[in-house]
Amino acid sequence: MEKHAQPVKIMVACGSGIATSMSVAVTLREKLAAKGLNVEISSCGVNELLYRTEGSDLIVCTAQVPFETKQPVINAVPFLTGIGEDEAIEEIAARIREINSSR
Repeated sequence: MEKHAQPVKIMVACGSGIATSMSVAVTLREKLAAKGLNVEISSCGVNELLYRTEGSDLIVCTAQVPFETKQPVINAVPFLTGIGEDEAIEEIAARIREINSSR
């Protein structure tokens, strides 16, 4: 695991914040841990994002985020379809490394 004082905090969001975001969160935990990346992952519904992103470094979302965020937003649809999932993991891993290098 890469050594950093703080894990990168990722908020995973979907339409309702129940099944889909939880499924994506589990997949991310497994795949990012396999890459040795230190992350803390939470999940919520898109309607909660405005109030739940404080303290998050990155947002991974299966739906369109209807407002501007301070955090980068990554499309999570590849985790639902399986098409482009490896590329999405690489994009998220690259963002995590960028965040870590800027700390």
